Amino acid sequence: MQYNFDEIVDRTGTNAAKWEPEVLKKLIGAEPEADFIPMWVADMDFRSPRPVVDALLNRAEHGIFGYSMPLDPYFDALKWWMKTRHQWEIRQDGSR
Repeated sequence: MQYNFDEIVDRTGTNAAKWEPEVLKKLIGAEPEADFIPMWVADMDFRSPRPVVDALLNRAEHGIFGYSMPLDPYFDALKWWMKTRHQWEIRQDGSR
């Protein structure tokens, strides 16, 4: 699978906090013509990988956007992340 990290994706009209003049003005008071690099936003400036887009499209095609309950693999991943990254052991039941 190949990715094109050199492709410039126009984010105009997407309300991107990183690039949209009105959003920048509201968030940090920056004028549209200000000369700065918005490195304060963890935002991708390249397209998502095709498998991610396909998974989202597949889910959207279902047509029902109700409340879903996360299953054990979700909680396992979350617990692993918090333990690995923050040395914080969490319990799935919410107790301390």
